[in-house]
Amino acid sequence: TFVESIIFLVTKDEFVVALIPCIAAFAASAFLFYLVVREFTKLAWVPIASVLLFIASPSLLVISNWGMETGLVIALLLWSLLSYRREKWEQLALALGLAIWARPDTIVLALAIGLDYLFNRKVSASKPGVKAILLLIVSVLLYAGFNYILSGTVLPNTFYAKLAYYKSGGAGFWFQLWTLVAGEGKIIVFVFAAIGIAWTLSEKRRGNLSIILYPIGMILLYRWKLPFLYQDGRYLIPILPFVLLLGVIGCARSVSWFA
Repeated sequence: TFVESIIFLVTKDEFVVALIPCIAAFAASAFLFYLVVREFTKLAWVPIASVLLFIASPSLLVISNWGMETGLVIALLLWSLLSYRREKWEQLALALGLAIWARPDTIVLALAIGLDYLFNRKVSASKPGVKAILLLIVSVLLYAGFNYILSGTVLPNTFYAKLAYYKSGGAGFWFQLWTLVAGEGKIIVFVFAAIGIAWTLSEKRRGNLSIILYPIGMILLYRWKLPFLYQDGRYLIPILPFVLLLGVIGCARSVSWFA
């Protein structure tokens, strides 16, 4: 909303205002996905092939012209993962803070990274400093204060509106989730993602656990609070790059193993 209000000073065409940040966020997501894949695989051809798969994925490509926050959320999640993998703690705090401002359910990644760090702290060359921790805490407090001033609650009032409106959903949640993750030709990626989970769990490396915990945490959160995948599963689409990343890892490791 802040970004769109700035663009609105230049043009009053609401389609342009919505599409410029949306397309830019999708492009940033694709580039960040390329960088993340480079961190998790060693085969030279895999990052380029992964980006092509990212762009060609119908469930991801569609977000480039929705005019919604989904692409921005994915970009910030991938930036957070990349910063954590590289132990750029202040960048990580900034990325997570912005992600929570973009959508509060991204706190699930912050929790996943926290658990990953506790599990893999012995393999980390450094640890987060006080500045990084304070930056994240201040970001969350400012977000909660901003919402409280606007609506008297620490979360956006649209959060409570959606819970009330979709509370009767849930009967077809697991089938809808399967369609989102593995339907429409995505079963191959899903199978390789299962292989990728096995590979990542077999190695104690920074970030491996978080890319598994984040999708699981998001699925459980939405099954609990908003068990209805309306609008093509818009709120769970941010888990797809993580499923795709696990699929890429599974494919790359399988190729290396057979070679």
